[in-house]
Amino acid sequence: MFFAYPAGPPGIALMLLRASIVLWLASVPIVSSTSNRIVIMSCLIAFALSVGFGARFVAGFLALGVLLIWLAGQVSLATCAAPCLDSLALTLIGPGAYSIDAIIFGRRTIRLPH
Repeated sequence: MFFAYPAGPPGIALMLLRASIVLWLASVPIVSSTSNRIVIMSCLIAFALSVGFGARFVAGFLALGVLLIWLAGQVSLATCAAPCLDSLALTLIGPGAYSIDAIIFGRRTIRLPH
């Protein structure tokens, strides 16, 4: 079940979860930073999450990054708590059926012998 890609309403909910993380990432002041590396990294993370490519890895990386930014005192806890928790949820659940990962790895069910 760890690598399941749910379709239907759960898949749409996971797509909306990815969209909410991407919208948060586009709205934080990090994107308006003067450092080109930070802007490029934010855009790459937003693109990967929006299409669902490497979503578990990228969401985990983003959750860790947001946590480190909060620990460094760059943003308040109220600003980064929800996106960090959303990213952790996406890391644990996966991107859903409407993603590049589902196309690459397929929606297959593994049946274990009894």
